[in-house]
Amino acid sequence: MTAKVIKTTSLAALFLASPYLSADTVILDDHIVDGSQCVGTDCVNGESFGFDTLRLKENNIRIRFRDTSTTSSFPTTDWQLVANETSNGGQSMFAIEDLDASTIPFMVEAGAGDYSVYIDSSDKVGFGTSSPLMDMHLVAGDSPALRLEQDTSSGFSSQSWDLGGNESNFFLRDATNSSKLPFKVAAGAATDSLVIDSSGNVSSEGQICSNAGGVADCIGTIPSSIHIKQIVEYVDTAEVLETVSQLSMPKWFYKANGESIQHIGPIAEEFQAAFGLNGGVSDKIATVDLGGVALASIQELSKQVKQKDKEIAELREELAEIKQLLLQK
Repeated sequence: MTAKVIKTTSLAALFLASPYLSADTVILDDHIVDGSQCVGTDCVNGESFGFDTLRLKENNIRIRFRDTSTTSSFPTTDWQLVANETSNGGQSMFAIEDLDASTIPFMVEAGAGDYSVYIDSSDKVGFGTSSPLMDMHLVAGDSPALRLEQDTSSGFSSQSWDLGGNESNFFLRDATNSSKLPFKVAAGAATDSLVIDSSGNVSSEGQICSNAGGVADCIGTIPSSIHIKQIVEYVDTAEVLETVSQLSMPKWFYKANGESIQHIGPIAEEFQAAFGLNGGVSDKIATVDLGGVALASIQELSKQVKQKDKEIAELREELAEIKQLLLQK
């Protein structure tokens, strides 16, 4: 069957030009339009198409895909392309609507920026960039981040986490609980600042913690070269020892771990108040400070033991002289 060719600038112009075409037009053949086409109640005679091949023109623009399959094994979902909401004050947007499920799986709001979503020829996805460098590449002017939000639709309590980064840190933010930052990596952090190997061992700046047998065993080094230090003063070891002797030394456990895992040691706030050392964190004790205080105390104890040993030796000599004198009488 040969296709019928209708040469016209638009079907709307054809309808307007003929007073005899008032009912639906059914074409039982292929339909070719050699030119542009305008569809909609607001198309006019002499429509200026510019580069438009197909134009939809009215105040409620929809393209519906209605699947008429009747065999149960065939898909039947109806879809619709939607341009703007129809209500007064409604949203300006472009969307794909699943008519059977009454859902909108895809929507673009009017005013969205250039390359809000961009897929390049190598399947890399860019958000805010037309040159994605990784499988997923997000660009923003201030702290680009990814929000992970659990709502209550499955019966669980709501919780939101943010994974983001900026000129200061890469961070994990607990958005639900006062935007706390339980994990941060400062910009410029050294390679292998934190490493977890295949056995679950953790290393951080040379310090290695082994989790063998479920017990954390940490061996490593603390940066301590004279070339990276500015010495303030040399401490009075006797004063350090006296201060240590006045510290409370409770047995305790971390609330998060439970009573089954217990420890012995000073309280951070008390330790900081006693020695004026906080390691830059108000609720923690720096291991380098704890070690320094312990070594200073050991030094003082060593001095005192040596002094006591000297005094005991002198007393023994005096006692020996006294015994000798008594034996001579």
